Amino acid sequence: MDNRFLLSTAVGCGLDGISDVPDELGPKACRPVLRDIACGADDNEEAGGDSVACLEADIRRLLDNVSVIEDGGGWSASFMRDHLRTVLARSTSLARSDLEAGALEKCTDGLDSFPESVWGRILRHLDGKDLVTLSLTSKTWHKRCDDPKVWMHLCLRRCRSLRNDNALWVMLNRTSLTDNRWRSLYPSLVKSPPWTFSLHKPGKFVCTLKAICVRNWVVEEESLPSSLLVKRRFDQCYLDKFCKPETCTLYFEPESENDVGYNNFVKYLTDRKRAGLAHTEGRFFVFIPPCIQAKKNLNYHGNALTGLILPSRAITLDWMR
Repeated sequence: MDNRFLLSTAVGCGLDGISDVPDELGPKACRPVLRDIACGADDNEEAGGDSVACLEADIRRLLDNVSVIEDGGGWSASFMRDHLRTVLARSTSLARSDLEAGALEKCTDGLDSFPESVWGRILRHLDGKDLVTLSLTSKTWHKRCDDPKVWMHLCLRRCRSLRNDNALWVMLNRTSLTDNRWRSLYPSLVKSPPWTFSLHKPGKFVCTLKAICVRNWVVEEESLPSSLLVKRRFDQCYLDKFCKPETCTLYFEPESENDVGYNNFVKYLTDRKRAGLAHTEGRFFVFIPPCIQAKKNLNYHGNALTGLILPSRAITLDWMR
């Protein structure tokens, strides 16, 4: 066994010296005293595990011990490489420990450390029922779940037009401008399932519409048509006969804003003073443009398309064209 192996072993294991190396190994043994060369010396713990001072102290300690070795014939640098690997491994471990400790300290408050703006973005992914349930758990959650911006987002997700169409608020009998108006409005928006369908005229696609129930929802979700064909139209004066308090009343908005097909369809009915009519098995769907009858019977004074759902027995087709 040569002296270089013994020295490397001593350095790697952190021995305080190798003075017991036999004399017969020759002058290259040199009996170096490796003071605290092993990683983990206590004199630089105060500098912090992941610090320049700590890593520098380890390297200087190695160089100080190497300087006492008498290089009589050229020592192999393998023991230095071994020691440097150990130094780097220890430094990496200490750095990881420091990072974990810092992260733990920052998270001592748990979920409460999130800013309120983040909570708003998280809570808007719940529906209204879950939001109310969560608000009952504590005062803190009640305050978060009562945020008007969260309820506004939930309402606009169901009906985008609420942001700009003030006439729709009046139609829904929601004229209050208090912060609580969004939460109080939400139940009326979810009393009917979301319904999106494609609207057609004979041989022509018009647009894709979203329907919002204003009152008296009557259709089961599974029977909602995915498309409607407006084959007939009738004079708006007949709307006085169909617009009753118990009639299912709808508000329509285009799936995309500023939809050309939607605008052209509304203009088509308005210019002719007509209402559109689509028929499915057992039901009629009436499309009403802005008109006097909509203002008088539906309490809608805006520029959007409104509508009715009527049973098939309510309309006789022979007087329409």
